[in-house]
Amino acid sequence: MKGLKVFWEKLPQGLRGDKRLALIVGLCVLGVLLLVLSALPGGKQDTDNTAQAAPQISSYDVSDYVTRLEERLCALLGEIDGAGKARVMLTLESGTQEVYAGDERQKTSSSAQGASSENDFEYITIKAKDGSEQGLLLTIVQPRVRGVAVVCEGGGSALVQAAVIQAVTAVLDVSAARVSVSKMG
Repeated sequence: MKGLKVFWEKLPQGLRGDKRLALIVGLCVLGVLLLVLSALPGGKQDTDNTAQAAPQISSYDVSDYVTRLEERLCALLGEIDGAGKARVMLTLESGTQEVYAGDERQKTSSSAQGASSENDFEYITIKAKDGSEQGLLLTIVQPRVRGVAVVCEGGGSALVQAAVIQAVTAVLDVSAARVSVSKMG
């Protein structure tokens, strides 16, 4: 207790001497104040607002996702020295996946014949003002890329192929075995 009292007595002296420390302490105090203010009643953390926001989330259009990804990759690969113009084709493993909140319960029972286990899964739902119910969407998982085909003007050069493969594997997190680079004909 005495150490805490000494700390509080020396704190103003330390803040006057070190501007960075004063800035850090000021930002911490501001952060705590913002947290306290956001937790006060009357804030915008109303469950009805959450229920209204849920219907606005829609499934992501996979073809738009692929098109935008291909366009961005073409622009990137076109900047690689010696690659020239590039065209890209992506294949996906699956579409988007929506992950909903749920509650899983495991029931275990034992009898003379042995023990048995049964899993029960129930989705968590939100009731909207109009009375309809929807599942509580946690996240939308983007589709994983299965393979990439790149055709570029400089694709006949081993150096360009290596640079293109390195860029594609870094950007899309796929193995080099799933990337094909060819010369544009």
